[in-house]
Amino acid sequence: MSNTVEARTIFDELDWQQLAIFARYSPTRRLEIMFDLCEFVQQMTIATERQRDPQVSDAELSRRVKARIELAYGT
Repeated sequence: MSNTVEARTIFDELDWQQLAIFARYSPTRRLEIMFDLCEFVQQMTIATERQRDPQVSDAELSRRVKARIELAYGT
């Protein structure tokens, strides 16, 4: 299967429209967006952990967030 055909089976039409929008951004802007998304995911992970255990210490929270990131990325 060619890369183009494989990519089209993965992305639906809205994804292609979003990719076209991102392609018009400068590399700097795309990097800013990536950092914003990383920050958002980190904050959501922290909020989830605090919701599960409101009494969690900052040190334990940090350990849990790190563990979830390692699990997600296999590091």
